Amino acid sequence: MTVFPNGKHDDQVDSTAQFLEWFQKPFPGQNIFEFYRSEYEKRKHQKRAEQRKPPRPVNVRIKAPRGTGAVQTFSGRHINVGLDGIVEMSEEDAFCLLSLGWTILGDAT
Repeated sequence: MTVFPNGKHDDQVDSTAQFLEWFQKPFPGQNIFEFYRSEYEKRKHQKRAEQRKPPRPVNVRIKAPRGTGAVQTFSGRHINVGLDGIVEMSEEDAFCLLSLGWTILGDAT
């Protein structure tokens, strides 16, 4: 590039200089790429923050409908229901019983 414009390969030097100048200018639609890049960075940091949070409680307290003495859960557990009708089971098992009249009371902590 030091012998430009009278060097042997001055056309290549000229095209390289033009490309470098063009490359520095924003191109049409560049804003959308910047937007997606910034969204990616935000979500990446959110995901890291979520990974540091303690896991949700695994078990919940659930109340059985009247007259229920025992239940076979979706995961295969057999649970006897006490006189108060309240049992503790996994959130997944409890979700399957909601349509049968069971009521979730809260997390078992």
